[in-house]
Formats: sequence, C-alpha cells, structure tokens
Amino acid sequence: MKSIIFGAALALTALPANAEYFYQSDVGNWTVFGEAPEIELNPACVISHVWQDGSEFQLIYDLYERELFIWFRNLEWDIADVEGYYTLDMVVVGSGNGVVSGRLDYYLVNKNTINVPGIEPGTLMEAFAGMNELRFIMPGNIQNAYLDLQGSRAASMEFFDCINLGDTMEFGEGDLGTPL
Repeated sequence: MKSIIFGAALALTALPANAEYFYQSDVGNWTVFGEAPEIELNPACVISHVWQDGSEFQLIYDLYERELFIWFRNLEWDIADVEGYYTLDMVVVGSGNGVVSGRLDYYLVNKNTINVPGIEPGTLMEAFAGMNELRFIMPGNIQNAYLDLQGSRAASMEFFDCINLGDTMEFGEGDLGTPL
C-alpha cells in the first residue's frame, strides 16, 4: 500500500501535462486543487503551500483509496541518508496548551523531499484547521521544518469541498479503481 501512495505522491507533484483539474481555489497563502490524472494515478484533492524559495508542502487526499498523506520538499534540507523509510515526529501547535503530536513513518524521496503516508485524516485535519503551526521534528541532525497554518481553516473548508465534489464525479478510464 505504501508504494501506491508513494507513487501517487510523486506523480501529483510532477503535475503531468495531461492532468485535468476539476477543482481549484486560492485561499490566502494556500492553493487547493482537485486533480484527475489521465494515466495510472488516482484522482486526488490537494492543499498546497509554496515558499518563496520553491519549497512546497502538499496535503494530499487520494479519492479512490481514501488515504491522506503529505508530500514535502524543503530546499534547505540536504539529507545524506539513502532513499527509504525513516521516522519523524510531527507536532501541531495551537494557542495555549493546544498540542497534537505523533510519530510517523516517512519515505525519503531524495535529499530534500519526503512523503508521509498513512495519516489518520480526522485527527490531522482537525488539528490542521484549528492550530497555528505544523512542525516536522526530523531525526538526527536533519534541520526541523515549520509550517505556519494561518488561513488553514479556510483552506481546509475548500479541501473538503474538493473531496465532496470529487466523490460525485466519474473519472476517465485511465484512473485506477472506482470511488467508494
């Protein structure tokens, strides 16, 4: 299952020329889009944030598999580890004593890109929409990463609209599976 998610994450970030967007909205510093690739990939809804240096965070929901995962490219990273699975701590911080955290497996794609598969949608989306900052506490001497969640509540609402719309659509023959 992790290989399916990994492949979907890589393909979504490449944004193939033959992909069709069935949903798109800009909300502050966030872009929300629904993508229906025409070749060997599942349709998905994505919340994306791009930094000025080209680093990018994507929260991706596979409409067929009903799975949530993160694709994150941090151009400040220069990870020397070999491609494969590792573990990080993800912390979502709110005001006051509000903290949600968990240990997650991630797949190191290259020196500055990771994929975090198998995320529990309800828990993360609630924290994502209601908290202030997402922190990736990386192992060893890898620089930690931080994502300001300002405007994430509005982006999350658009994300759910994208998912609801995607659930009502029939996608082309090139897409895998069928909606549940």
